[in-house]
Amino acid sequence: TRVELEHIPVHQGLVDLIALDRALEALDADRPACAKVVALRVLGGMTVAEIAEWLEVSPSTVKREWRIGRAFLVSELAL
Repeated sequence: TRVELEHIPVHQGLVDLIALDRALEALDADRPACAKVVALRVLGGMTVAEIAEWLEVSPSTVKREWRIGRAFLVSELAL
């Protein structure tokens, strides 16, 4: 199954959901807070402000974790 993801650069707008799940699991093993931000942003469609409020952290923390997580996904998914 493939799905469009507007928050990460993808090849032709599609990402393999199994590969995405595996990448998120790997990220969670190393950086759980980062994995939460990525999951809420990519799968939940939440904004930075919404995630910051939900996780009770600053927007700058969310942005930092998002940058790290996004780079990790791009690397893991070979995008």
